[in-house]
Amino acid sequence: QAWSVRAEDASRTRTGRLGLDGGRRTAVVALAIAVALTPYVAAIAGERGATPDRQAAFGATNARLTDPGSTRYRYWKVAVDTFADHPLKGAGAGSFGTVWLRARPIDERVRNAHSLWLETLAELGIAGLLLLLAVVAALVAAARSALRSDRALAAGPAAALLVWTLHAGLDWDWQVPALTLPALTAAGLLLAQPAAAATAPRR
Repeated sequence: QAWSVRAEDASRTRTGRLGLDGGRRTAVVALAIAVALTPYVAAIAGERGATPDRQAAFGATNARLTDPGSTRYRYWKVAVDTFADHPLKGAGAGSFGTVWLRARPIDERVRNAHSLWLETLAELGIAGLLLLLAVVAALVAAARSALRSDRALAAGPAAALLVWTLHAGLDWDWQVPALTLPALTAAGLLLAQPAAAATAPRR
């Protein structure tokens, strides 16, 4: 309801732009990139310093949240190797668990590569990744249009979708309804907002 009311009022009142000059905008983007890359760097560092007795025998535990010796780096490596073997079409949808059992360097059972991007490459190859990027590009375009139309209303859904997209590169968020349903809702709001603003009655 708030969304429709806001769209209707858009023709009468406009919200001001958030003031970010070029330097501040660059700093914000650099900070976002650094935050997104931190888990990857920590996982690689932990992989080099990990010892066998620190590895879980049957899956990850909550220690992965605080232990830099996460086994994610091993999942990612198997995914990249699988993509190298099947670059065009991948090993097949839902095949990572089987691939992992054949190539795993540690005695650990996993079904996902804990990265949407790398698992897509491993299972669906370049074709699958291009389709995924097409979806992301469409959502980016929708977010830009919504932010231009009404920044105050679109900022929340855009931020929520951005966080989900970044974190999906580090874990299997897309298979967790409690995480993915809000992201899909945010995507729907961003896609609908420009249309709602365009059809709002002029006064």
